[in-house]
Amino acid sequence: MNVMRRKFLLLLAPLFVTASSLNGQTLHAINFANTIDRNIGKSCEVDYNRFNNEVAEIATYIDYNVEFYTYAGEDCSRENLLNTIKNMRCSSNDIIIFYYSGHGVRNPKDESPFPQMCLKYGAYDEAKFVAVHTVVEMLEKKNAHLTLVLTDCCNSESEMVSSKSLLASAKGISKYEESYAVNYRKLFLEQSGTIVATSSMIGQTSGCNVLVGGFFSYVFYENLHLAGIGKKKASWESIFSNIKSDLVGKQEPYYTLPGQSVGNSVSTNANNVTHVISTDGQVGEALKPLMNHNLSSDYRLSIASDLLRTKFAAKAKVVTMGRNGTTVVDVEDAKQYLDRIALSTFIREVIVLKVSRDSSGKINSMTVREIRNK
Repeated sequence: MNVMRRKFLLLLAPLFVTASSLNGQTLHAINFANTIDRNIGKSCEVDYNRFNNEVAEIATYIDYNVEFYTYAGEDCSRENLLNTIKNMRCSSNDIIIFYYSGHGVRNPKDESPFPQMCLKYGAYDEAKFVAVHTVVEMLEKKNAHLTLVLTDCCNSESEMVSSKSLLASAKGISKYEESYAVNYRKLFLEQSGTIVATSSMIGQTSGCNVLVGGFFSYVFYENLHLAGIGKKKASWESIFSNIKSDLVGKQEPYYTLPGQSVGNSVSTNANNVTHVISTDGQVGEALKPLMNHNLSSDYRLSIASDLLRTKFAAKAKVVTMGRNGTTVVDVEDAKQYLDRIALSTFIREVIVLKVSRDSSGKINSMTVREIRNK
């Protein structure tokens, strides 16, 4: 793979985070980013952050809890991947989204059309490889309502790697619209089964750059968003057909869908509850009372004052991003931000994307995204 062909990111150690929902169903978001290789690096940061951002938006519209399992750098390992799936507990109404960003390869004799993921790849080490079909088969045993497996990596052939047999077994603040929720629920709640997609066909490499990350990931999320907001048809077949059209001449993704008949749907009640979804569990829990409008505004402001004193450094800043996760919408002092979300009646969801702390453990910067009712 050449310099512009795959990924990188050095972020936080594994994070396990939950956001509250009235319905109690959980979206399990598993995010693995291969960050060791120097040549494919910069675009993976875009991909990694985008996944967390997009998952949070999906959860908002289908009113699900979110539990993140995020691994990058030294933590992007075969052991963590297999143990995470092994130890994950799911109900029949839960949703699983697995995402891998990194190197991929296959042996010409591999039976599966999907590649092997080269986890924690710094030099050739086949002991770190995991076949996508292994992940699929392990996840299917969890019996979730819907399982979505996405890999953005090469699918090129190499005799060096052994064959793995099949196992037996947009910019600006986001606005919440109920019509969008209908479309997202159609995709994630009315469809059941397993969807598997990888960024390129057998024998192909997968492209990326430092501006948009992996080409497949970028086009996938854009088409999913357009389907969610009603600009394109809200069906998985239509989404992947559009993705293939958008990538013509670059690479050809490969995917499999469940039967086109709709599976058992999951019911969820539309409501105006406010949420906090965070990749830092402590911060997420601390911010939740500010979004609880059953509490008086004076009490929420007093909580904001306590948080500012105990959790934030003196000159802490909060950066609000647009829905694309890269456009800066606003930069505020921490006090201004905490008071604003404590008083706002328009914010439906606060998504904490990144938190940085000083040597004393206090927050000196926080990157967020908001979804508003108006």
